Amino acid sequence: MKMKIVGLSLMLMLSSVAFAGCLGTEVSVNENDQPDGEPTTLRILSYDAFGISDEMLDEFTNQTGIEVSLSRAGDAGGVLATALQTQNAPIHDLILGIEAMGLPLASTLSLSTGKPLVIARKRAYGLPGEIAVDQETGYSKGTIYLNDIHEGERVFVVDDVVSTGGNLEALLKAVEWAGATVADVVVVFEKNEGMQGLLKRYDWPIRSLMRVEMDGEKVVLLD
Repeated sequence: MKMKIVGLSLMLMLSSVAFAGCLGTEVSVNENDQPDGEPTTLRILSYDAFGISDEMLDEFTNQTGIEVSLSRAGDAGGVLATALQTQNAPIHDLILGIEAMGLPLASTLSLSTGKPLVIARKRAYGLPGEIAVDQETGYSKGTIYLNDIHEGERVFVVDDVVSTGGNLEALLKAVEWAGATVADVVVVFEKNEGMQGLLKRYDWPIRSLMRVEMDGEKVVLLD
């Protein structure tokens, strides 16, 4: 049986499948990753108050052939911390979250672990030691600003998705330029080939909780 451990965002995808007729969204699993005759089981970490019923889970299984094992881990911080701890995260001194969608993940993880939080911002504040990072992705380009990252610190970077990898590449270079160490990088969704390109070019410890690709309006789960 193939087991997959997924984080917060998969719950949204599960809800989308259950209401596919209303949202026009479909989730599927790459058939090449499923051995013949072996069901895929999704192990989902959820809030205590996560409102998916057994009937919804049964409907999801009927539509996709995927069995769901639901484990509750308290609040959002507990869910994220549990998901990342299953990945054997190394020791780190602070957590770096990327504005804007990475902040809910990084802030809840900071609260759960007690580690300080640093925010990669899209606006300059002119603070002492501010680092300006020029970045370009396949969708946009601009500048990201960093403060409070010091030489010798071990930085844990958290974000929601990597697509082209341009944003993350510029940010990790800035962390190293400040004299700190990129101790760990975790993204929830790995989309397209941007992350794999970074892994080929650098020694950064980047990992994702799941890989997805878009096939029209369909979200295909790869890993």
